[in-house]
Amino acid sequence: MLASHRVGAEPHVWVFDEDSFAKNLEAASEKAVPMVPVVERSLLERSDVVFWLSQFDSLERFPEEVRGIDCAFWDGVHESLKAKPRLLVNLPSARFVRDMGIDYDRFVRVFVDGVMVDYEKLGWSGLRVASRLDDKFVQVYDVNGTYLEFSLKGRSAGVEAVVPGGSGEVDIPSGEVYVAPVEDSANGVLVVDKLREHGVRRLRLDFSRGRIVDIHADEGLDEFLSLLKGAEGGKDVLAEFGIGMNCGMKPVGWSVYDEKALGTVHVAIGNNMHMGGVNKASIHVDFVLYDPTVKVDERVVMQRGELVGV
Repeated sequence: MLASHRVGAEPHVWVFDEDSFAKNLEAASEKAVPMVPVVERSLLERSDVVFWLSQFDSLERFPEEVRGIDCAFWDGVHESLKAKPRLLVNLPSARFVRDMGIDYDRFVRVFVDGVMVDYEKLGWSGLRVASRLDDKFVQVYDVNGTYLEFSLKGRSAGVEAVVPGGSGEVDIPSGEVYVAPVEDSANGVLVVDKLREHGVRRLRLDFSRGRIVDIHADEGLDEFLSLLKGAEGGKDVLAEFGIGMNCGMKPVGWSVYDEKALGTVHVAIGNNMHMGGVNKASIHVDFVLYDPTVKVDERVVMQRGELVGV
């Protein structure tokens, strides 16, 4: 707020947490509607820029109906913001991080290092990598058994970083190149060692013509299948391919951070409407590969986690 005042802006702070939201629901009727308050909606719609400092906790500790209303509420907030410039700071609570089995002090150090990079340089590096993906055919593989191929024909890659002239939402820590593959083009196998958010180990997904056709896991298979069963739309479609570009980030075991780290790539299933795709789903689940090799039109652009010729 002080920094905003110094440049002549008129800031407004809206503080929110999940516990107060749940208590408000308990006091409301059973048919509570997840409406954004009129005053806050007006401020959001008339704002020039939004800084979203998110230190969220796990919604899994709340009843299902509370989680559903909470998600619908934030959908309303996003609708109010639409294409406004937004800076989203991803720093979950200590409890959320520790529940995933991650050391919180190390997590915070990684956060700080990821923020203290040269974001303009990061943006330009991302643009160079993105230009090599447009309208291409991609192959991704690693020593764990992953081998995926898919088409980017007619698709343009985007850059999640502070790029001169950019707009929309930027995550902090930031730094990835992303693109929506052609929805029926993916074939092959994806092998993921861990998916901490869902308690899954050694997950194997087989893809044919863009969709998952077989699933195996050493641990957490039932939870992952439950996630898919409870989702709607094209939940099993390969939706995203991304390349981490942030040289300050180090993998900590949480996909939201790890996918930004230089030397990683990630793919996702589910919704990709927000990145130029046509697949609509109620979920978007990222899977990070930590030692990948990537070919674009048969030319190597990443070799065992090292970018080539960038």
